[in-house]
Amino acid sequence: MKNKIISVALAAVLSVFTVLATVMSASAAEGAVSQHYDGEIKGQGQTIEYKFSVDISGDFEFSVTGQLQKYGVQFFDDAGHKYVEESCHSGSFNEKLYISAGTYTIKISAYEKVTGKYSVDFTFTPFYEFFSETEEGSNNTLETANNAETEIIYSGLLTETDKVDIFKYSFDKKAMLAVLATSHMDSVNVYLLNEKGEVINSKTLGKDEKYTFVTSVAKGGTCYVAYVSADNATGSYEIDTTKAVFGDFNSDGKIDVNDATILQMSISGGHKLSDLKVLSADLDGDGLIMITDVTYLQMKIAESADSM
Repeated sequence: MKNKIISVALAAVLSVFTVLATVMSASAAEGAVSQHYDGEIKGQGQTIEYKFSVDISGDFEFSVTGQLQKYGVQFFDDAGHKYVEESCHSGSFNEKLYISAGTYTIKISAYEKVTGKYSVDFTFTPFYEFFSETEEGSNNTLETANNAETEIIYSGLLTETDKVDIFKYSFDKKAMLAVLATSHMDSVNVYLLNEKGEVINSKTLGKDEKYTFVTSVAKGGTCYVAYVSADNATGSYEIDTTKAVFGDFNSDGKIDVNDATILQMSISGGHKLSDLKVLSADLDGDGLIMITDVTYLQMKIAESADSM
């Protein structure tokens, strides 16, 4: 985990009808930081703003409860981008958002002749990286890429001082690799690279978008997945990978007659392979999955499973 000091300042900046609320700060602790405020709307046109800042991405949840029957709620950042703009016709409102480091404001506005007391509750749960690196980023090149394993979900964070993360996947057998990339940032470029660092595939993802890359990796081969911030965006992401070794259709770690039987049954319609294993079933490389692939597999098994 990245050892970050989190300083979270939650303060309320109120209208002329109210007073400045207490500032709450928390530091150095992993886990959620919460704050509670009580307020009162005393007349039409009154606006009350609650402002807070965070220096790391995470989940932010806030709720409004009380006697108000008609009021407006806005949630926006320092650049004026509105994440929430709702007209509420009851005394309760709740919203949960994933936010990046920055300063944000919740605005509560009175409608018509609405008056009454209410409470606002904030909870911020910070996001931490799965792996350890320096503040400036230590996995920003192919040479310093994180050694990653398939079947493990890695979470990462791109910041103002660390806008590149690279993961390295190595294989001792020919395999198909599927990479599910998830973005929680406004804009991030995801690259799939071969062992020379050449781009095999790429995709620009927006907030909460996903994309799956699939590639073949030679025996003893390596490939890389790189996350690069686009448009100076900051925030978090996840990377999830699955591999299918060519010929190992029952995923028992060895290639034998059982795999040949499964492939033959799949071709005849008697067994359904996963999408990734279907891609890894073209053993002779002719672009088709046919009985010739079964023959190819049987020949390799006869020679030696270890040569796959």
